[in-house]
Amino acid sequence: MRSSGSLPCAGRRPSASRSPRRRPCPTPSCTQQRRARRRTRSTRSGASSTSRRPRLDEATALAQRSGVRLAISHPCFELWIVLHDRDWNRPGTSTAEMVIAAQKLAAFTGKHLDADALLVSRHGAAGRARALALRHAQDDTLPPDDNPSSTVVAFIEEYDPECPRGAQRT
Repeated sequence: MRSSGSLPCAGRRPSASRSPRRRPCPTPSCTQQRRARRRTRSTRSGASSTSRRPRLDEATALAQRSGVRLAISHPCFELWIVLHDRDWNRPGTSTAEMVIAAQKLAAFTGKHLDADALLVSRHGAAGRARALALRHAQDDTLPPDDNPSSTVVAFIEEYDPECPRGAQRT
């Protein structure tokens, strides 16, 4: 017989009977651990693409008020992937066009993306994204009219010690 200290959490079910909508564990120790994790998060951030986001301005304002920094690729996340390989400076780029361009890259195999292949060229992508941002700044173009653009570079600059701010394109 197990001691009470080794019992599994009362709120967890065996994996075979888990429902798709799993509720958080209600036991006091689990609740306290979740709250502690929330308090200790030093950086809150999120990533999004602008495709099918009609209320992006509202979401951006809410995130800013909540202290959440966003990384947004416009028209979609595939732009960030394409920037690993080449410049992309076509105003009014569609999501479908970006998906096709991304899937033609060597990093794609069918529907699978080789993250290691992209990791090697992340600094080049960061430089290309900065060049797009500079072009939009010179043209006084603001979101949502800044197509194409990607601020994913902010994540790279913050979390990659090898990518200093303002690193040159490669």
